[in-house]
Amino acid sequence: MFLKLISHIFDDNFENGLREVLPLLIELRDKTTGLEYIETVVKYILNIGEEISLNELDQKSKKISAEGSAVIMTIAEKIYHDGKEEGREEGKIESMHEMIEFALELKFGLSTKKIVQDIKKIDDYDKLKEIKSAIRNYDSLEELTDSLNF
Repeated sequence: MFLKLISHIFDDNFENGLREVLPLLIELRDKTTGLEYIETVVKYILNIGEEISLNELDQKSKKISAEGSAVIMTIAEKIYHDGKEEGREEGKIESMHEMIEFALELKFGLSTKKIVQDIKKIDDYDKLKEIKSAIRNYDSLEELTDSLNF
């Protein structure tokens, strides 16, 4: 099923590949592993077939099977919303990295490049908030780095 879809993902007529795959998706949806397969296929469609929007996927799959479209769109919307949440979290972390870098350069000057590289490796938002707060408490970069164990 997956290979059939892959073979059609870049075709001008993606709908033919989808037409062959949807009946199989309907059969698999009630099985736990079937739902995992469906999610994998939908992720592939949304990520690899970059020109295919949720709306286009919905329209094309509805032409073939309303029931199959409902299955695909439920999963596609979940993937989309999960991705937005993940993107928001990544955005918060990136903003925190930028704020910390700005605060370090403002307080300690350009000699902060090494610590900035180490801090950019941190993806724990709460840890980054602690670092941002710690910058206020130290008068030298050495004291700060010692307190952070860098």
